[in-house]
Amino acid sequence: MPAPRGLLVRAAACLIDGAALLALTLFLGQLVGRFFSSRAAVMLRIGQPDTFWKGPLPMLIGMAGAFWFTIPFAALVLGAAEAVYGAGLGKALLSLRIRSADGSRAGGGRLFLRALLKYLPALAVALGILLQLPELALASLAAAAVTLLGFTLCLSPPRGALHDLIARTRVFGDGPRSPPAGY
Repeated sequence: MPAPRGLLVRAAACLIDGAALLALTLFLGQLVGRFFSSRAAVMLRIGQPDTFWKGPLPMLIGMAGAFWFTIPFAALVLGAAEAVYGAGLGKALLSLRIRSADGSRAGGGRLFLRALLKYLPALAVALGILLQLPELALASLAAAAVTLLGFTLCLSPPRGALHDLIARTRVFGDGPRSPPAGY
């Protein structure tokens, strides 16, 4: 039976996913980022005379907008891959799989629920910008804090993050770990 994995190997997978997120963001920034940044400029009324978005701040937001506003979209793309395949890029490279809490194969609904909970902040930001609802975009910061705090649960004996506990999933290794040759 595969063994559940804890914080360190999941953190390594998260770093790999972060690098993939950065690469995808840079790649999509010119395509998607301009759209999202123009929607954010309308939503936040940047450059309007009756807002505090004046001076150099709108220029800085405009310069970085193509990058920053692409991050939620790129996170959703990576989250969709995790929901469909049961492992994101980092987990796949480290031979980790998302399974039901009992170790059996997780169904599509369970994987979708887990990905939805995990990537809820990115979804809220993207929807807030698209629908021009700043309250939704700002509320996603609270969801991001809950998601990040949920990762600390990997230290506890069940070794599952908050989204794992709610979706009744765990991250397992593909097989038993064997020591390197020569040990």
